[in-house]
Amino acid sequence: MSNILICGAIDNFDNPFSWQGDLEEDEPFSRHDFVNPYDIGEDVDDPYANPDRIMEPVVEKVDDIDGVLVSWEDDAFLVGAVVYMREAHRKGIPVVLWYQGSRDKMQIPISWMTRSYHQDRDTAIRVLLALTGDEDALLD
Repeated sequence: MSNILICGAIDNFDNPFSWQGDLEEDEPFSRHDFVNPYDIGEDVDDPYANPDRIMEPVVEKVDDIDGVLVSWEDDAFLVGAVVYMREAHRKGIPVVLWYQGSRDKMQIPISWMTRSYHQDRDTAIRVLLALTGDEDALLD
């Protein structure tokens, strides 16, 4: 079982990662734990003035994860995701993108931190799980 941090582009502010629930319910993904950074960071009145209070608790948890799945959209503001990717990359933790944009717009500073990127969510998570040791994720 792997502990996967999911971050990146959100669906909406009430349920930022509604697709996380799908991962937790679908085989072969349900045997893994998915960590939402919104469940770790603090609620801050003015997040743009205090980004460290939001991101620091998540960065501290990077040591406890096995991989990072990033939902990436070209026009999304993804500062937190980039910080988490950087920390994971520095520690040798695999990072895989679920890339929902135009590949010709892929930003070079982002792409070098990732092991791979895929336009299909299930492919992205299957590759990440395989990188964390669950080779059966590729077979299901």
